[in-house]
Amino acid sequence: MKKQIFFASLLFASVASVTFASDFKEATQVHSVNTIKEAVSVTISVTSERGPVAGALIKITAGGLTIGAGTTDANGNTTINIPSYNKQLVRIDVTHSMFKDDKKVDFILENGSTIQFTLKPKTESLDAAAAREAESVKRQEEAKKAQEEANRQKEEAQKRAEQVNKEAEEARKAAEAKKAEAKAIQEEAEKKRKEQEARLAAEKEAREQAAKKLEEEAAARKQAAENGRLEDAKKDAKVSVEEAKAMQKEQEAKLKEAQQRAEEQKKNAKEEEKRQKEAEAAKKEALKQQKEADKAKKEAEKLAKEAEKEAKAAEKAKKAAEKFEASVAKLDAEQASIDKSRDKLKKKGDKLQKDLEKAKGDTSKIQTKLTKLDLEHAKLNEKQAKLDKKRAKLIK
Repeated sequence: MKKQIFFASLLFASVASVTFASDFKEATQVHSVNTIKEAVSVTISVTSERGPVAGALIKITAGGLTIGAGTTDANGNTTINIPSYNKQLVRIDVTHSMFKDDKKVDFILENGSTIQFTLKPKTESLDAAAAREAESVKRQEEAKKAQEEANRQKEEAQKRAEQVNKEAEEARKAAEAKKAEAKAIQEEAEKKRKEQEARLAAEKEAREQAAKKLEEEAAARKQAAENGRLEDAKKDAKVSVEEAKAMQKEQEAKLKEAQQRAEEQKKNAKEEEKRQKEAEAAKKEALKQQKEADKAKKEAEKLAKEAEKEAKAAEKAKKAAEKFEASVAKLDAEQASIDKSRDKLKKKGDKLQKDLEKAKGDTSKIQTKLTKLDLEHAKLNEKQAKLDKKRAKLIK
């Protein structure tokens, strides 16, 4: 039951955040680098008041995981080899159908050492039975609380995944809105640019036409004056030189006036050129706004891609957690099967022990049956060792 609590806690702690997988892997890598592991071999010696105890089941666990197991021989000894050990505290449990269980907790193994156990005959009192029942109830309560906590953490993980999906959708909508906004700005800038070009072209055309008309009028007046002057000179040879000069000055004044108007037209042309430059500047500003809009569009697309990437990572983490949970459930089912078989063997052993103590039936046959039960326990130990290896491989 404690193993189930351990694996359930490990499972739902592993999905506590979107980045839980990488954090757990990095933590594992750091731990493996900083810890020096070595192989150890220890001998477990089990005796009783009657002498060596054969068939005693030995189990060494660390952190809820079995790291070594064995069965004592006819001399009450068994040697257990542990290929990887780093001086952590372990628990050693010794069980036998004819004796009370014994254990050592918070124990540090030393390579080549011999660890002694002295078992007492199994005579369970009412108080011991009540204590065992209380311990069983306590374990059930702990398992229930652990399951509730696991369910709560699972719900929180699902809520976080939903939140990530929601934020990704909002980011996508925001990116689309920015894209639409950028497009509208671009279209508006292009429209204003075309309107400005059309207005400037029309004004320039009007000014050119007006200047041309003024030049034509001035030339016509000059020619008319010149023709009139010559005609008058022919008709009236008596016109004085002063009048001719006066007429010439008048014509020159008109010509000067026409030239001034032409200068004004040139000045207007310069102003037109200035407005044209302003229009070019406005065009450049529109292009600048367009570039900013394109940049905003790219940023929005980048944000949408990042949100999609985070959503995929969250989905991947969710699937990994579900796969891990299914594997744990499968291993728990195997553990339950082993525990159930062990309970059945224990009940048979308790009954045979009582028969043996009361001298009920053939003692030799009872001993033979007890020996068979010990062999069955040994087979279960082998299954337990394989299962523990699966668990250890699962959490690497």
